[in-house]
Amino acid sequence: MLANNSSIKVGDIFCSSWGYEQTNVCYYQVVRLVGKKSVDLQRIDSMTITTNPSSFTGKKFPLSGTRKSEVFRKRLLRSDYNGELFIKIHSFEQAYIWDGSLMSTSSYA
Repeated sequence: MLANNSSIKVGDIFCSSWGYEQTNVCYYQVVRLVGKKSVDLQRIDSMTITTNPSSFTGKKFPLSGTRKSEVFRKRLLRSDYNGELFIKIHSFEQAYIWDGSLMSTSSYA
């Protein structure tokens, strides 16, 4: 379901957590509002705090204002399940508004 971007502002950060056999965490910052239902985003860098080096796990947080990709446009969607706003980055990756908490990440060897 398409959503309205009235609650989104430039500078807001969206976060995704996805993967198979590992947990990838990606952050995207809103750089422009486009009409009422789309935003221009840019992937931004993040910092990892290693929690257990032997198990390849850690916690990630975004580095606002950094650039890791070119700007790209996406439509805002609303979950049919809980009404939460999200952006479909890829078929396997959905980004939600970041709540400010550290995100768990893991790598495979």
